[in-house]
Amino acid sequence: MRVFAPRGKMICLVATLLTALVVAGCDNNSSTSSASGPGPAGVATPLPCTPAATPTAQQTRYVSIDGSYCLNYPTGWDKNIPLAVFPPGGTIFTSLDKHNSFFIQPVSATLDNAKIVDLVKQYFTQTGISNITTVNDPTTVKIGAYTWTMDAGNTATQVNVLMKWTTYWLKTPDDFYIIIYALAPAASYAASDDAYFQPMLASIHISL
Repeated sequence: MRVFAPRGKMICLVATLLTALVVAGCDNNSSTSSASGPGPAGVATPLPCTPAATPTAQQTRYVSIDGSYCLNYPTGWDKNIPLAVFPPGGTIFTSLDKHNSFFIQPVSATLDNAKIVDLVKQYFTQTGISNITTVNDPTTVKIGAYTWTMDAGNTATQVNVLMKWTTYWLKTPDDFYIIIYALAPAASYAASDDAYFQPMLASIHISL
């Protein structure tokens, strides 16, 4: 079982989607990311990981730095490793126009599923994001090989642009959580979801 450094404030995880608190360890040009030896302190050496779906001509295969998950993402998108203040293993994928973000993060913490969205909302408030609304009515949805808990229909205002974000999470057999945030302008969210977010979700393979 891999060991991740627990963090008391899961709400921090959304910061990189909405601010510039990204970028230590950017790797925007290589097609995959993996470690050849021991990873950061407390992180196990990566294991082979193959996405559940073969990349299309418009996708690139990605393996997380700790080997805990892999997926296919849109070729040309930036992929960034969050700053060290975040738990190891997270990755943020962002379209070049900065309109679409997909953040996947393993968390080794005991979380109440029903309160995850509330925690995110608290963080939005602290960072100055305004007009936050949340459905806070989680449902389950099967995408690819996994059944996720999903809370959709959430919005916030960022720089006078109405944004929509959807949260997905699941608990692995080893009691880790995999949490995903998909974010795009509300007016184009449905198109981004069809073109980018759903294919990324369907391609995920988790090794935890």
